[in-house]
Order: sequence, then structure tokens, then C-alpha cells
Amino acid sequence: YDGCCHVLTHHTNGWEVYTRRMDKVTTKFPELIDQLNQLKQFGPGTIIVGELICLKPNGVDDFKSISRFCRSDPDEARRLVTHGDIHEPIFIMFDALFHNGKDLSNKTYDERSKLLKTLLPLQQVIDYELATSEKPFYTNKFRIVSVDYFDLAPDTWEAFAKEKGWEGFVVTDGSSKPGNKFYSFNGKANR
Repeated sequence: YDGCCHVLTHHTNGWEVYTRRMDKVTTKFPELIDQLNQLKQFGPGTIIVGELICLKPNGVDDFKSISRFCRSDPDEARRLVTHGDIHEPIFIMFDALFHNGKDLSNKTYDERSKLLKTLLPLQQVIDYELATSEKPFYTNKFRIVSVDYFDLAPDTWEAFAKEKGWEGFVVTDGSSKPGNKFYSFNGKANR
């Protein structure tokens, strides 16, 4: 996904949204906060890592829009959405570090990802035909989804990524614990 990494933290007094540099940006995301409050499986003491993205009408990531949204002050970010300049961002959950007050650092990625799989993956809520005024491209009102999982072998990764038009992908070892065995492959030079 071509977006901006964010961390969601559920404190006893509610949800907060932080950038990857830990700047608090909660006020930009009132819809996200409302929807997080509906996720009863993620109580206080939960920390989730993911990517905020915007999508173009054809369902392709729109980095320019999410970058514009994330770099704007809260009032301007909300204005961009309400005036239709960009779509409301979608949060894609990648990992859970704490769940309901329990430290998950001793759990494998396969164990942690079970929490994320309680949500629909992004690919199941996008209609990849071009949007019309009667038919939105994003078919889910809920803007929090799970990362998409693909079971691929090393000899099929590259062809699959090219077929999808991806510039890169992340390979995980399901038996890994946080900080170990995540591999990023991308197609951009000098990255």
C-alpha cells in the first residue's frame, strides 16, 4: 500500500492516532475514531500499526491525496474530505503490538494476525470497476480493514507483484516475533 504509517492506541480515555514519528494527529480522524469505538474486540491497552491510504476511483492507491491529507492541519484535512477533494482515508491494519492490555511481543505474526483477520481485507471491499455517482468504488462504509494476505512461494512473488502492478511488497515469516524476519522488497531505485 502506498500510504502513511500510523499507530492507533486505545487508552483508558479513548483512541489516539499517532504518526510513525509519534506526533498525535487524532483530530484529523473523527470518522476513524467513531469506527474504532465500534470495534469491541480492541479494548483499552491495544496498540495497532497500519497504513492510512486514499484510493483513486479505480481502486488504486493515491499517495498524493493521503500525503496531502496527512501534511495538512486538522481543519484543512477535514475540509479536503468534506469538499470532495479526496476520499476519507482508509486504515489498513498490519500488526497488533498490544491487545486489551496484553503485550504481544512474545507472540508470532501468525498468532497476532488472527486479531486483524476479524476485519475484512481491503481487496474484498473494493469494486475495481470505475466508480459512477450511483456506484462507489469502495463498497464498505467501514473504513478500517485488514491487510491483504497472499500465500505465495519465493518463486512466485515477483510475477505476482508485477501482475498486480505493485512497486513492492512485504514478506513475513509467520513464526516471527516483533522485530524479526520481515522483509521488504520494492521496485523503486535508490530505496
